[in-house]
Amino acid sequence: MENHSTTLCRIVYEISYTCDETLIRMCAREVMKQERLYGGVTVVFVSGLKMQKMNKQFRGVDSVTDILSFPSQQNTQGALYLGEIVLCPQGFRIEKGRSEEWEVLHLVAHGMFHLLGRHHEHKGDGYEEIHNDEVAIIDRVMKVRSK
Repeated sequence: MENHSTTLCRIVYEISYTCDETLIRMCAREVMKQERLYGGVTVVFVSGLKMQKMNKQFRGVDSVTDILSFPSQQNTQGALYLGEIVLCPQGFRIEKGRSEEWEVLHLVAHGMFHLLGRHHEHKGDGYEEIHNDEVAIIDRVMKVRSK
């Protein structure tokens, strides 16, 4: 069994934003634990303008989005660096009854699964399975937090 405490989650702020970094790291660690991997990921918070430019450059969509994920092309022997998850608070679409904190964790889990190669069609094939896994991970993180 691998040591999942070696999961490294680096958080970078390119904008003024406040969030619970401990919860983000716990969320990343839970995804890695579930997938039986260890390694690292970078979570970057960016402005709406930067996200719009990135979305246009990489997806051909000229609008702000909540998340983009960029898988790493480099893996070193024995360690896995998944890549970057880029988040834009200006693009967050917070579901009714959910907090912004929950949404950040949801996007981190979602981005982690994409970096690990789990993809789906929007609300189609594979969506429900991934969404259920994301919610279960967030629930575990929030339970640990409330103790």
